[in-house]
Amino acid sequence: MNPEAVERLSKKLLQPEGFSSYKEVHQWLTSCCEVEVSYRTVHQWARYRLKGKLKVPRPVSEKLKKGAVEELKKNCHPW
Repeated sequence: MNPEAVERLSKKLLQPEGFSSYKEVHQWLTSCCEVEVSYRTVHQWARYRLKGKLKVPRPVSEKLKKGAVEELKKNCHPW
Protein backbone atom coordinates (compact mmCIF):
# COMPACT_ATOMS: atom_id res chain seq x y z
CA MET A 1 0.00 0.00 0.00
CA ASN A 2 1.43 3.34 -1.00
CA PRO A 3 1.27 6.35 1.37
CA GLU A 4 -1.25 8.20 -0.82
CA ALA A 5 -3.70 5.26 -0.75
CA VAL A 6 -3.28 4.91 3.02
CA GLU A 7 -4.02 8.62 3.49
CA ARG A 8 -7.14 8.47 1.29
CA LEU A 9 -8.37 5.33 3.07
CA SER A 10 -7.79 6.91 6.48
CA LYS A 11 -9.89 9.95 5.52
CA LYS A 12 -12.62 7.77 4.00
CA LEU A 13 -12.85 5.64 7.17
CA LEU A 14 -13.46 8.78 9.25
CA GLN A 15 -16.48 9.84 7.17
CA PRO A 16 -19.90 9.11 8.69
CA GLU A 17 -21.17 7.01 5.77
CA GLY A 18 -17.98 4.91 5.76
CA PHE A 19 -17.96 1.34 4.44
CA SER A 20 -20.37 -1.48 5.15
CA SER A 21 -17.84 -4.30 4.62
CA TYR A 22 -14.14 -4.91 4.14
CA LYS A 23 -14.93 -6.25 0.67
CA GLU A 24 -16.34 -2.80 -0.12
CA VAL A 25 -13.08 -1.26 1.14
CA HIS A 26 -11.15 -3.65 -1.10
CA GLN A 27 -13.25 -2.72 -4.14
CA TRP A 28 -12.89 0.99 -3.36
CA LEU A 29 -9.10 0.69 -3.18
CA THR A 30 -9.02 -1.20 -6.46
CA SER A 31 -11.26 1.23 -8.34
CA CYS A 32 -10.38 4.64 -6.85
CA CYS A 33 -6.76 4.26 -5.77
CA GLU A 34 -5.75 1.62 -8.32
CA VAL A 35 -4.13 -0.45 -5.57
CA GLU A 36 -4.02 -4.23 -6.03
CA VAL A 37 -3.71 -5.88 -2.61
CA SER A 38 -5.22 -8.99 -1.05
CA TYR A 39 -8.37 -8.92 1.05
CA ARG A 40 -6.35 -9.87 4.14
CA THR A 41 -4.03 -6.89 3.65
CA VAL A 42 -7.02 -4.55 3.28
CA HIS A 43 -8.58 -5.94 6.46
CA GLN A 44 -5.36 -5.57 8.46
CA TRP A 45 -4.77 -2.00 7.28
CA ALA A 46 -8.35 -0.83 7.73
CA ARG A 47 -9.10 -2.55 11.03
CA TYR A 48 -5.85 -2.73 12.95
CA ARG A 49 -3.40 -0.16 11.57
CA LEU A 50 -5.90 2.63 10.85
CA LYS A 51 -8.31 1.63 13.66
CA GLY A 52 -11.29 1.85 11.30
CA LYS A 53 -14.67 0.37 12.09
CA LEU A 54 -17.48 -0.58 9.75
CA LYS A 55 -20.43 1.79 9.82
CA VAL A 56 -23.21 -0.81 9.81
CA PRO A 57 -24.88 -1.92 13.04
CA ARG A 58 -25.35 -5.59 13.79
CA PRO A 59 -28.70 -6.97 12.64
CA VAL A 60 -31.44 -7.45 15.20
CA SER A 61 -33.87 -10.36 15.08
CA GLU A 62 -37.32 -9.52 13.74
CA LYS A 63 -38.79 -11.89 16.35
CA LEU A 64 -37.48 -9.75 19.22
CA LYS A 65 -40.34 -7.97 20.99
CA LYS A 66 -40.12 -4.20 21.22
CA GLY A 67 -38.87 -3.15 24.63
CA ALA A 68 -37.37 -6.56 25.42
CA VAL A 69 -33.82 -5.20 25.55
CA GLU A 70 -34.78 -2.34 27.88
CA GLU A 71 -36.70 -4.78 30.10
CA LEU A 72 -33.66 -7.04 30.32
CA LYS A 73 -31.37 -4.13 31.21
CA LYS A 74 -33.81 -2.95 33.88
CA ASN A 75 -34.08 -6.36 35.53
CA CYS A 76 -30.44 -7.39 35.18
CA HIS A 77 -28.31 -6.98 38.27
CA PRO A 78 -24.64 -5.96 37.86
CA TRP A 79 -22.20 -8.44 39.36
